Order: sequence, then C-alpha cells, then structure tokens
Amino acid sequence: MDLIDNVAANRKPVTIIASTAAFVFFTKDHGHVYGRFLEYDYSELISVAFASLALYSSINVKRKLLNKAIFFALTFIVYKVLIVNFKIDPGILLEGGLFIGLYYYSSRYFQPDLDQVQMRPGMGSFPVGREISSFIPMMMFIWWPINRAWFFFWTPYAHLMTHRGISHWPIIGTVTRVLYISAPFVVFDVISLEALYKVDFWLYFFPVFVSDFNHFAVDYFDSARKGGAFCSYVIPRGKISQFLSKLGIRLTI
Repeated sequence: MDLIDNVAANRKPVTIIASTAAFVFFTKDHGHVYGRFLEYDYSELISVAFASLALYSSINVKRKLLNKAIFFALTFIVYKVLIVNFKIDPGILLEGGLFIGLYYYSSRYFQPDLDQVQMRPGMGSFPVGREISSFIPMMMFIWWPINRAWFFFWTPYAHLMTHRGISHWPIIGTVTRVLYISAPFVVFDVISLEALYKVDFWLYFFPVFVSDFNHFAVDYFDSARKGGAFCSYVIPRGKISQFLSKLGIRLTI
C-alpha cells in the first residue's frame, strides 16, 4: 500500500470503539458534555442514530434501505439491553453515541485536510455525508448547494494555511479550524467571544481533537515509513507561512 488513508484508518471499528470507550470513561468521571444542551426525550433517538450510522458505514454493510433499518434496530436493542440488564447510565450511552457520530463525521468532513486548496473535503462529497444523503437520495438537490457552500467557506482557510503545516498539528490544528468556523457565529452574536475562553466550549469538540490526533499519527507514520518529510517544501506555502518566512520564522515538521 503506497499511501495510508487516514480517513479509512479513523473509521475502523476498533479505532471508533476504543476512542469512544476513552471518552465514556472521561465523562463518567468529569460529568456529561453533550447532555447539557439536549433534552433527554430526544437524546436517546439521536444518540442511537449517530452510533448506528457511524458503525454501519465503518464496517461497509451493503447500502440497502432494509440493511440500514435492521442495523438501526440492532443498535437500539443493544442500547436498551445495556440500560436495562447492565444498569448503565443512559446519559453515559448518550455521550458515547454522540461521540461516535461526531468523531466519524469530523474524521471525514471536518478534518485537517481542509487546509488543501483543491482536494479538501467537500470537493467531491457532501458535507452532510454520503451516508446521510443516501438515506434520502431525492434530497440531493438540497445536499449539493450545501456541499458547494461548505467547500467555498473553507477556501480562505485553505489559502491561509500550508498543507500539513500548523493546521495538521495535534491540538493546535484543531484549534485553528474551530476558531475559523466559530468566527461567523461570534460576528453575528450567536456565540459570545467570552465562550471561546471557557473549557466547556472546547469539550464539545473532544471528538475532533481525538480524530485529528489519529489523522496526524497516520500521516506522520506514513511520511516516516517512506523516509520523507511530513511537510515538504515542495508543498506550496500558505499566506501565513509566506508572511512568517519573510520574518525568518519557519513552522514545519
């Protein structure tokens, strides 16, 4: 295998389950993260749907409507068995289900490769996910403009950043994308500027941090295996890197 697909690596069931288990133990000791803003009446269905959709896609089940319905039903049964027979806190399962969905989504559509000018996520796929759009194929007329809007929204970010520059670094890279996507919400007073300084705000993006770390690890391992640089100077510099280079500063791995 010439190149390791970091998206494929992120979506492996073992990786998803291990990451989710770590998060569940974290929330068990530190309190719920997503349960703070979801009404429990809807959270059960939402969490089961997120977990079912992500796991269904990760193990490559044949994409037939009946298979999807069966997989969702099995996920719901497992969810109920864990609550009733094993007395597991429904809130913990909610956190785990939402983590699986957000982790899977961010590994595909909210990932470090958004720093690419041309081949970033959204160029040939829907930001709402092929898995979701395939449930309702006739809704493609809605998905397509969302796809285009998502792609062009990240155009300035892609030009600012150097591919595999600081935008790919663990933690720092995640922070750059979260701040970038939060900027319009701050401008239009949907999110207060003070919220960005609170730990609770960043806890919501915990799945993204984990997914990005896996993405970075796979990319770095692949570069080391081939004996090449993680960020080669053959790669065009982003605007920020160009500016820093003029000041004699180089931020690469």
